[in-house]
Amino acid sequence: MDMNNLVIIGHPDKSSFCYNGIFKTVTDKINSAKNQSIEIIDLYRDSYNRPRTKLIKRYQDLVRWSNRIYIISPVWWFRLTPRLEVFFDEVFTPGDRKSTRLNSSHQIISYAV
Repeated sequence: MDMNNLVIIGHPDKSSFCYNGIFKTVTDKINSAKNQSIEIIDLYRDSYNRPRTKLIKRYQDLVRWSNRIYIISPVWWFRLTPRLEVFFDEVFTPGDRKSTRLNSSHQIISYAV
């Protein structure tokens, strides 16, 4: 069975440990494994200019597609990075049947440094 992996990186600095350590290790392991598909959301490389309706729709589609979600981000002053907070606020919208919901088939793996 194929496993669909979504890796979300939420750090603005490509020379950081989040990028060069955790992100690189996770993506290398997934790419070298059999029956693994990978998609990457790079929150600081994607355009966050408003309106971001198409971008949020793309993110929601990727979350629905995935079986496993990796979230890689630093914690700054006891909070996630601003773009990761926006990601959670706008991608996981409550209320209607078409909203993005996580269920028991999703595995969430979080790396916060």
